[in-house]
Amino acid sequence: MVLMKFDVMEAYLRDNESNLGKLRSNVNADEALEPYDVLSKQMLDCTTSDLVIEVAIYALVIVVEQCSILYPICIRIGLSFKVYLISER
Repeated sequence: MVLMKFDVMEAYLRDNESNLGKLRSNVNADEALEPYDVLSKQMLDCTTSDLVIEVAIYALVIVVEQCSILYPICIRIGLSFKVYLISER
C-alpha cells in the first residue's frame, strides 16, 4: 500500500504557488511530478490505477445505495470498466 501525504503536497504547492505562476499560468497535472526512475514510474502508474478503480467502485456503491440504478446494471457497468482497464494495459 502506498501512503499519500496530501497535506504535505498541498502545503508545498501553496508555498510555491507564486513561483509556479511566474513560470507558466497553467500547470498540467500530468507534468507536475516526474518519477525518478523506472521503478518509481511503475509505482506511480500502479497507484494511479488503484485510485481510479477505488473511486469508480465507490461511485457505483453510492449509486446503488441511493437506489438510483439497479444492481444488475451496476454489475454490467463494473464489468465494462474492467474490460476497459484490461484493454488499456
